[in-house]
Amino acid sequence: MPRSVRTRLFLALTLFASNAVAQDHLTPEDDPFAQDEYHAKIREVFADVLHHDILVQVLLVPSFQPEEIAGIRRSEKGFEAFASKPSAQIWTTFNIQEIESGKQRWMDEHDKPIPPEKNPSLPDMKKRAPSDYREIHVHTDTRAISDALTERIRTIWQDMLANARQPTDRNLGVDGEDYHFSMPLRDRGIVSATVWSPSGGKTLALVSLGEALADYASGRADEATLIRRLKPLERKKA
Repeated sequence: MPRSVRTRLFLALTLFASNAVAQDHLTPEDDPFAQDEYHAKIREVFADVLHHDILVQVLLVPSFQPEEIAGIRRSEKGFEAFASKPSAQIWTTFNIQEIESGKQRWMDEHDKPIPPEKNPSLPDMKKRAPSDYREIHVHTDTRAISDALTERIRTIWQDMLANARQPTDRNLGVDGEDYHFSMPLRDRGIVSATVWSPSGGKTLALVSLGEALADYASGRADEATLIRRLKPLERKKA
């Protein structure tokens, strides 16, 4: 299913759970890769990607698909959009290791612990992902992007991060997508802010822009698409 269709379908299905409140502000956060053991493993798998000189970045963490990092980074000839995705969902490998190590315990119908080797979910999980993170390979698509468009995107990213604030109403849910936006800011280091499955407002527009960047890097969108995704954010900023 194309990303744009998947996103629209997901947002339509989860709208009832969001109180239909447009979210115009990201929520500030510390380093998203330092939240817990799972996010630390995301950093480990994407280590080579994160060593580049990145201007703007979004980490996408879906419930049922592989994680992804997209953004803009410096290249030898200027700037390039990039989109990096692992060969298997890191979350699945994380759960395999948690079960096999005994950290994650499953109980049977008699409320007795199931031995890891007899866990009924492991066979299916191992079909979808390896047990060892070192067997997960990251593929990165890149594509040159103009200086002018890079600056417009960087300006929007900075504005959204600078205006991040704690929400008055939590948009709660179980399954969905977490989006972690970040960039380096002068005198502040790497600044990050997040949103969960936005249903409207500037955060949804920013998510749409981030996904368009990934599509652009992989050749599924052009600069005109990026500009169309930018305009709603630029109008609201003005």
